[in-house]
Amino acid sequence: MLQHAFDQAQVWNAQGLDIQVMVNISALHFLDTAWLDDLGDAMTAHPLLRPGQIKIELTESAALHDLALAAEVMQASMAMGVRFALDDFGQGETTLRYLQLLPVHTIKIDRAFVRDMIDDPRDYAIVAGLLHAAALMGLATVAEGVEDLDTLNLLASLGCAYAQGYGIARPMPAHDVEAWVQGWTPPQLLPPVASARPNLPEIQRHRFRRLYAATEGKGSFPRHATDADAESKCHLGTWLKGSGQFFHGHNARYPDFNRRHSQIHDLVSRAKRATDAGNREEARRLVQEAERINNALMADLEQFISPPRA
Repeated sequence: MLQHAFDQAQVWNAQGLDIQVMVNISALHFLDTAWLDDLGDAMTAHPLLRPGQIKIELTESAALHDLALAAEVMQASMAMGVRFALDDFGQGETTLRYLQLLPVHTIKIDRAFVRDMIDDPRDYAIVAGLLHAAALMGLATVAEGVEDLDTLNLLASLGCAYAQGYGIARPMPAHDVEAWVQGWTPPQLLPPVASARPNLPEIQRHRFRRLYAATEGKGSFPRHATDADAESKCHLGTWLKGSGQFFHGHNARYPDFNRRHSQIHDLVSRAKRATDAGNREEARRLVQEAERINNALMADLEQFISPPRA
């Protein structure tokens, strides 16, 4: 399965197609001791794959009883260059705890909630809630079972990034994909009513209050403060790398927001080291500088996302 899917991905790359490939893998196969060797052999045999091009779509995810082990296997797999999606999310035993503990990149919302969401307010509420939660967590979303343009438009208005179903295309042989892509005209969809984001100014105010307390020995720094990837683990970083990137990343100003966010984390990391060394005055100065950059960033982001009306 892996070898065949990776072969096809390289064929599409050679044709100049920018296509991400999802490979269905059962949870039982994924947790088998041979999985990492199988994946490593397939990746080694296909050096022309693009980073992140392959997504492993876990099916029968209710079989992931040992979530700690599953998370470890995911991390090891991601180090080889793949990402993960949870299939049929919301069905069976899949729960929000999966999103809390597993380093997945994408959730696929089960068709049972999507197909009647125009007429059923409960289905609509479930889909809207999942999309909102996914956006706040920086996850991509795929709505399954999209049969018509009306449903596609409704999903787009809620900020759903991707969709699949007969309303877009029916299953086809791999050799027909190139012609379909070249001939397909994307529909004009409604803009999202709102792209979900956390209350960043309020969250950051509370975080800096705790940082000042930590420099005075009255609290502790965030547990990821000195991690190399700390900026991807906070609310602001999750939004910047997730739904913020999806909706606004094309803007020329956006890289500067990431740059300033990195500066904030560098200063906080230095402040923690200064505190650990007993230099509280220096630690407080570093936090003050980080707060100055943060306040300017929050003001610029608010103006960028919600420009004043004429």
